[in-house]
Amino acid sequence: MRKLIILVFPLVLVSCSNSKTPNAKNFQEAINNDLMQNNFACISIFNNFPVSVIIANQSSDPDYPKLEALKKVGLVSSTDIEKKMDTYYGHPIFKVHSYDVTPEGKKFLSTTLANTFCYAEPQVAKIINWTEPSADLGETLTNVTYTYQLKNIASWANDPTMRDIFPKIVQLVENADKEQRNQDLTLTNTGWKVPHQRF
Repeated sequence: MRKLIILVFPLVLVSCSNSKTPNAKNFQEAINNDLMQNNFACISIFNNFPVSVIIANQSSDPDYPKLEALKKVGLVSSTDIEKKMDTYYGHPIFKVHSYDVTPEGKKFLSTTLANTFCYAEPQVAKIINWTEPSADLGETLTNVTYTYQLKNIASWANDPTMRDIFPKIVQLVENADKEQRNQDLTLTNTGWKVPHQRF
């Protein structure tokens, strides 16, 4: 009897720690990885730094209010310079605001997406439920319902101007621990992952 228990117990441990098992722990790990890699709690601007905004056209430049908000909280700085710009009519010289990331701003830059500042660490708060894994187009899929939480929220994310210019911040912060989200997961040879877009 003792030999039987010794042989069976390791098998139970292996089964419980198998990354392919459809359970809350494995689903949480898969979704956490996706939230971080896809910059869930981040904000972006369209152009690459350093960004030049033509002073004469700043009122119509969609990046201008975003850059000014980022400047207000110390993530970017600006200097006014004259710069040769590429246009349809040639290469005229314009007076521009030239924005670049500050040392403080570099602390919040995304490691996977350009021109993007991240203001919190998103994690799964709770796995609510999931569908029975089933085959679909050669893959084993499940749909997981969960809530998220935001950890280590940057102080600048609470700035009123930032919240006005980047309403996504307000939405994600206020819905943390409350909003139920859904995520498809697919079973791979290394465990559960968020599937790549098929089309």
